[in-house]
Amino acid sequence: MREITVAVVQMHPRLGEVSDNLVRMGEFIDQICAAQKVDLIVFPELATTGYECGVRFAELAERVPGPTVNLLAQRAADYGTHIAFGMVAKERVESIIYNAAVLVGPDGELIGNYRKVHLRGEERLAFRPGYRYPVLETNFGQVGLLIG
Repeated sequence: MREITVAVVQMHPRLGEVSDNLVRMGEFIDQICAAQKVDLIVFPELATTGYECGVRFAELAERVPGPTVNLLAQRAADYGTHIAFGMVAKERVESIIYNAAVLVGPDGELIGNYRKVHLRGEERLAFRPGYRYPVLETNFGQVGLLIG
């Protein structure tokens, strides 16, 4: 296994402002990739929506893949890096939503996603728990995603 470079972004998403948050995420990606070559950029839990959106989570949820995943996958391809980020994901049944972490690769493709298994407190009112711990293949080895 080779040494890899990981950039971790600490940001405070604007609650419910997905478009603004995606612009800010793009700016972080630009800054990081202009400064150095990175193998993986990691954004926080629910980076696209913010954490305390309550009942708005359902209206902010997107399918995986969907517009947000496609946008960030294109950014990953632009810089040849992996990007992991948190978002609200929904199933085909519109009312079923998950607190998800998504990984896209340097080829602009979705590698996989994880749905938070251990929901705490009021999270249980908004999200359905996941039940899998996927192991995802990257060009630098296997990785798992987890939301604490």
